[in-house]
Amino acid sequence: MLDRLTLLVPLLPLVAALVIGSFSLSARPLGERATSRLALGAALLSSLGAAALLGRALFDGAPKTVFVAPWIESGAYRAPLELLLDPLSASLALLVAGFGALVLRFSTNYMHREAGFGRFFLVMCFFLAAMLLLVLGGNLVMTFVGWEGAGLASYLLIGYHHERKAPARSATYTFVTNRIGDAAFLGAIFVAWHELGTITYTSLFQAAETADRGALTTLGLCLLVAAAAKSAQLPFSPWISRAMEGPTPSSALFYGAVMVTAGLFLVLRVGPVLDHAPDVLHVMAAMGAATALYGGLVSLVQTDAKSGLIFSTVSQLGLMFLAVGLGARGIALFHLFTHALLRGAQFLTAPSTLRLVPRDEPSRDMELVAGRLGRGLHAAALARFWLEPLYEKCLVAPLLRLGRALDHVDTFDRGRGVPGRAVQYAASLAHLIETHLVRRAMGRGIPVTGDRLGRTLHHVEAVLERPVVVGALVLLSLFVVVRWAV
Repeated sequence: MLDRLTLLVPLLPLVAALVIGSFSLSARPLGERATSRLALGAALLSSLGAAALLGRALFDGAPKTVFVAPWIESGAYRAPLELLLDPLSASLALLVAGFGALVLRFSTNYMHREAGFGRFFLVMCFFLAAMLLLVLGGNLVMTFVGWEGAGLASYLLIGYHHERKAPARSATYTFVTNRIGDAAFLGAIFVAWHELGTITYTSLFQAAETADRGALTTLGLCLLVAAAAKSAQLPFSPWISRAMEGPTPSSALFYGAVMVTAGLFLVLRVGPVLDHAPDVLHVMAAMGAATALYGGLVSLVQTDAKSGLIFSTVSQLGLMFLAVGLGARGIALFHLFTHALLRGAQFLTAPSTLRLVPRDEPSRDMELVAGRLGRGLHAAALARFWLEPLYEKCLVAPLLRLGRALDHVDTFDRGRGVPGRAVQYAASLAHLIETHLVRRAMGRGIPVTGDRLGRTLHHVEAVLERPVVVGALVLLSLFVVVRWAV
């Protein structure tokens, strides 16, 4: 019973996302009421399941690994589909599902008659499923899958208004910055496999007690870089302001309450490993203190509500990382919960709160802040310490230039330049081999049969591409997987 309940908590929002997506591709998509009810129902059921899991985890005390099914197996390397149930994972799952349900209910009215209503709820449900998998994952690979899913949902909702250049560019900026952390996460997985021989958390904690300190330091630094990128810690802080291009409900859920704390959850999850790598904890404490100072100063000079709230969030996350680096993980976890609920509520109520603020109040506050900070520090805070132009020049601009170059990839097949002539020569050689060596040597029987088979497969593919068939196959596959797993 426990295995089924643990599996259903992340599975329910995923099923809701698949159903909404299947109907969106069909000729008769779901209406706003049906879409919101389906998404909200899945989130509420997940939150009830997470509450039951939390009660069970607090009652049992000891962590319990829930094996779902085998997955990656290559020689000595094993990465099964497994979940880890303990007070940390269950409490974070309750926060994700519970606050997610609240935001979905808020979004029903906020996004009413908005273009892409179904797309918004689809991505929100997918995000909840990814975050629940992230916090409940029983090994580093499972956590990484949820990590990437949450990042994809973030990218899609930052660029929600893709018809404008600013959201699309901000989504690219955020995506590129977070790939650095994802690469570090992959490095941590390979270090854990190679040096400790396991990626399962329970086994990892045991192996860390006798492992080489250098290997643990390398593993800890890789995980710290991944956590810093996801939680917008220095030097990765600039991307967080660009993420405010998305709708307010997604900003509240992603960057006010849930996703931005994923990095902090990661260092809390691997806390027993970091205890044996004190150098990593020292770096974490210094990084958290610097980020808290940076976020606090920048938040004081912001002139719009969402930017002020998000940089204040960065500052508070810096304090949480500082607490973890100093060994106060319990304080950091308590701070995470209180801050997530408070900041999420502030994001949701920001549009209404602004109506109550006198128009001349912000200008008077800015004058007071400028007088207290001093001219030089005030100018640096307004420029956000010039980190954003540096990232724009070093990361985003080269990627955009590469994209423009790939837009003109058709010059290859026209034989322009050395690469184009090489591709054209290779294609001509392949065509010559097919025509003179295959068709003429083996006769017309095989080519004719191949042509008929190709036409038949084309018709089969056309049938399988129909939305109703795709939805039916997806639901059937999920049913088979769940039945086989339990």
